[in-house]
Amino acid sequence: MHLGGFGLAAQKLHATQPAISARIKELERVIGKPLFERSSRGPRPSASARALFPIASEILAGAARIESEISDNEIVSGTIRIGIGEIVALTWFPAFLSRLNNTYPSVQLDIHMDVSNVLLPMLEDGRIDLAFVTSAGAPNLHSESLGSIPLRWMASKSLVLTSDDLSPKELAALPIYALHRDSHLHAKTMKWFRRHGQRPTLVHNCNSLSVIIKIVEMGSGIALIPPILVNRELKRGSLLIVAPPNADLSTEFFLVRHPEIIDPTILRICDIAAQTTVFQSDSVVNLNAPDDHRSDEN
Repeated sequence: MHLGGFGLAAQKLHATQPAISARIKELERVIGKPLFERSSRGPRPSASARALFPIASEILAGAARIESEISDNEIVSGTIRIGIGEIVALTWFPAFLSRLNNTYPSVQLDIHMDVSNVLLPMLEDGRIDLAFVTSAGAPNLHSESLGSIPLRWMASKSLVLTSDDLSPKELAALPIYALHRDSHLHAKTMKWFRRHGQRPTLVHNCNSLSVIIKIVEMGSGIALIPPILVNRELKRGSLLIVAPPNADLSTEFFLVRHPEIIDPTILRICDIAAQTTVFQSDSVVNLNAPDDHRSDEN
């Protein structure tokens, strides 16, 4: 019901739209009542469909659990569509993929990387199955916290010559790089300055955090960066933390999906993600942790 149309349902089930329509008509004939109200805006669930949906979901969930218990993971197949943000992609996602491949070697992944404001609407209308994002999403979605990470103001030695912490006013006077305007990190950056009564002189926007890190490392400006992404740069001194930690500078991540999802494979994938994440519930990051979170290409 949450996909919003027979076409998207057909795509999800790897069937044709006429086949889905025929099955719906057959079900309506058996039940003796219409399940969808047809209109120019597309099919809408009828009162009968809404009443039957929880019962049907429970039956299908039971069948899926039985199938999961007796099936061999190696023959479980299909496509799972996952939405991720760049911070997730650059930290624990490769380890997650490794565990997932070991558990379900025949499952095909369709990975879409974007900001939360783009991924959540895709989740709501059924274009992806689950998302790892920085927002819990709408109330009709099921969300589970994956932990949070701190954000710190960072700069290059060539830009900031002093080893002293900079004040919000001094930070606002420097060129600032942030993710594009629809991103959570951009909003976090601008909100921090407003909270400290400052207005940045110059804010550059970029759609890649990896590129921002390189720009800041070259000395062209400052940025809010998760330390977990730049352990190597911090150790060798090519990046410096230029302001004291703030309790209000952290980002929480969520695993979000539709509560109607009953596919045991997807639910198991959610469990694997929760077990793999390196994000901390107390927002503490060890700057001396291994520096293999990001490859040289990033």
